Amino acid sequence: YRPIVRAYLHNSDLNGVDQTGDVALRIEGSKTLIKAFARYTELSGTDRLSGTFVSGSLINLGVQGSYQIAPRTSLVGILSGAMSNYTTNSVVGSNIYTSEFGAYWAATERLSFGPALRYSITESDNISTRDSWALMMQAQYLVGERIRFMGSLGLEYAANSEGNQQSTLGLTGKLSASYAINERWSWSNDVDYVTVPSPTETGYVINNLAVTTALTRQLLRATADVGLEYNLSNYESVNTVSTNLANENNLSVYLGYERKLFAERVTFLSRVSYTLNNGQKDWSQLQISAGLAAAF
Repeated sequence: YRPIVRAYLHNSDLNGVDQTGDVALRIEGSKTLIKAFARYTELSGTDRLSGTFVSGSLINLGVQGSYQIAPRTSLVGILSGAMSNYTTNSVVGSNIYTSEFGAYWAATERLSFGPALRYSITESDNISTRDSWALMMQAQYLVGERIRFMGSLGLEYAANSEGNQQSTLGLTGKLSASYAINERWSWSNDVDYVTVPSPTETGYVINNLAVTTALTRQLLRATADVGLEYNLSNYESVNTVSTNLANENNLSVYLGYERKLFAERVTFLSRVSYTLNNGQKDWSQLQISAGLAAAF
């Protein structure tokens, strides 16, 4: 459990406390691995799509399992749900329920790959209900503890249950790569392409491409990192709409620093970030934040 106390030098009316808590369970046998988790998070901050300060909550639930049916072959399955809710009237939450089943075949000690089938149900007041099926190929490539690649790529078919029942066929996938350069330096990268209901526009879903990269330096008792985050949000109409919305381009560059204090029970956190948004609303933001985290 972690309470997060927010205090602003300006706009003190936005001060408050966000509650966060999670629980996880792991059961491991000779051929079977089962993991379950539940997480509740309250979020407050600038929403990049609306360009305003919003408050809300997010609940994540999931069960993941794998079973080794042969020395080189494993079956995997995931059931998950994500429910978001916002107290800000201009932003609408959604419920996304996902089931995914697939298999991995270990071609070598380093490379594993296999097919996966995913089914998702998305519910939102802005789009009603949307069903989607995805057939993907997934792969893992590991080189000891230093280099790691994980990715998937496939086709997704989606259709709305109401309105004009418009259907689409497009790409879906993600990529995660990390490289431990040495004991002090590490480099991580992520590329993710997902479709989610628009939280601000009725009758639209957002095809969002997110790219992040970060370089981390381990110091004696501290950690410093520099990173870049880019989001390209393409609005796609799923019902009869009067206008076509332009894409949103959001770019953020940040510097972070963390240091352990008082026998490593307290962590000093700081971050400087600059964000530039171009699209429905053009805006920029320079944010300097600092805080303390205490563990008990």
